[in-house]
Amino acid sequence: MRHQSGGYLLSAPLVVLVAGLLILPIGTFLVYSFLTSGSYQIGLPLTLGNYLKAFTDATYQQLILNSVHIGVLTAFVSSILGYYLAYYISFRAGRSKNLLLALTVVSILGGYLVRIYAWRIILGTSGVLNGALINLGLIAEPLGFLLFSRTAVVVALVNIYIPFTALSVYAALENVGRDQIEAARDLGAGPLYAFWKVTLPQTGRAVFTGFLFVFLLTAADYVTPQLIGGKTGTMIGVVVYDQFVRLGNQGLGAALSFSIVLTFAAVLASSWLAMRALGILRQGV
Repeated sequence: MRHQSGGYLLSAPLVVLVAGLLILPIGTFLVYSFLTSGSYQIGLPLTLGNYLKAFTDATYQQLILNSVHIGVLTAFVSSILGYYLAYYISFRAGRSKNLLLALTVVSILGGYLVRIYAWRIILGTSGVLNGALINLGLIAEPLGFLLFSRTAVVVALVNIYIPFTALSVYAALENVGRDQIEAARDLGAGPLYAFWKVTLPQTGRAVFTGFLFVFLLTAADYVTPQLIGGKTGTMIGVVVYDQFVRLGNQGLGAALSFSIVLTFAAVLASSWLAMRALGILRQGV
């Protein structure tokens, strides 16, 4: 009992810190979502009007769906390309393994805004890509849809988050027993079947973790849509920012935040079930 009491006392400061950094801000947002707010003012009476507007307004619903679309597509593409990169480094790179791993880590250090503006230069009507296509005679006029679109947002975000998914999967691949793969091959399994039944299930948790990480960060992004998103690339994070900062409607902003959390939780639960059904995640994970 004394050891247990001592353990509780030692962990108490950490519990208080976690409560202060996580529970208190979330609890404050939850309270705000039920309060009546005006122009930079908030208070009683309690109301469900904020949630009613958040869940029934067609504009907000469309922006939430657009955010989910961009988040899922970015996480899916990042997971596939990141897995390919991690697999190549772990199984095929040979002597270049450490170099490629170091380059992957270093790429994370590149500035977020620097990459976004780089893609503006690449995808713009006077950018590198349009210039190359015109010089090759493939197009007569610049392609305006490349920039300020949903596609531009996805491309830029995939470029930013591939290293994160790759490193997550790489750590899991290093723990996959090569002897298990060889045993599957000796028993007659082809390369793809051995990968699907041996390698992929052992790295499924890392795949889902990377997917979760990328989805949550990209679907809630509000910087990238403002810089290269345009109308089709606008996401709900921009609206939440506007409600708090520009319009001062804190109650609606908080209600939109919680509606986003519920939507994202449903998407992640569906993704987890899909990965379980496909055998990517093992039973019990």
